[in-house]
Amino acid sequence: MKYYVINLEKRKTRWEKFKEQFSLIGEERDLTRVNGVDFGGGDVSVTRAACSAAHYNAISLGLESGEQFFTIFEDDVFFYDHTSSLISQCLDYLNKKDWHLLYWGCVPREETIDTPLIKTDEDFILKVMCAGTAHAITYKRSFAAEYIKNFPKNLNRETWARWADENTCHDVFLRRYQKEGKSYIPHKLCACQYNGYSDIDQFQSDRQDVIESQFKRYK
Repeated sequence: MKYYVINLEKRKTRWEKFKEQFSLIGEERDLTRVNGVDFGGGDVSVTRAACSAAHYNAISLGLESGEQFFTIFEDDVFFYDHTSSLISQCLDYLNKKDWHLLYWGCVPREETIDTPLIKTDEDFILKVMCAGTAHAITYKRSFAAEYIKNFPKNLNRETWARWADENTCHDVFLRRYQKEGKSYIPHKLCACQYNGYSDIDQFQSDRQDVIESQFKRYK
C-alpha cells in the first residue's frame, strides 16, 4: 500500500519526526510527502480551507498511483505497537465488504446519530457513523474518485474559502458519507495526534487527549 503524509514546508521537523514514527509500520519507499497548502494569514476558515485543499492534493496523488486503496496521514501522527497487525487484519476483513474508508483513529461524535460507533460481525472492527478528524485514513479508490469531485479543482484561496464557508472542512464534509455505513475503524486506536500547536486552530491543542478519551467512551 502507498502512504501519503501532508506536511507544510515550514514544518520540516514534523516531517523528520513522522518518518521516525512511520518506520514502525512501513518502509520509507512506500511513503510520499505531500506539500501542505498555506493560504497565508487569516482566520480558522482560511486554515481549514488550506487543510482541505492539501487533502484534495493528497487524494489526487493516491488516485494517480493506481492502487486500489491508499492511506493519507497528517504529519502530527503517532502509532501504537498493535497498529500494523490490526490495520492488516481490518483490511483483510474489508476485502470482502463494500467499504469507503478505514479510519486509523477518530473522534466519535453524536451530532447526527446517538451511536457514532457501532459493532460489526467481528470484535476487532467497528463502523463509523459520525466522527471527526482526518489525521489517518485509508481510502478505497472507487470512493476517493467520486469523493474528490466535490472539491474545487484549483488552489485559489478565495475559491477554497467559499468551499470552507459552505462545508467547514474536509473531515466534517466526510460525515455525510459516514452515515451510509461504509466507514470503519479498528476496535483500538491505530493512529493518534500529538498534543501541541495546531496550524489549523492556531493554538495549542489537546488533540491526543480528546481523541483517546472520546474513542474510549464510545467504542
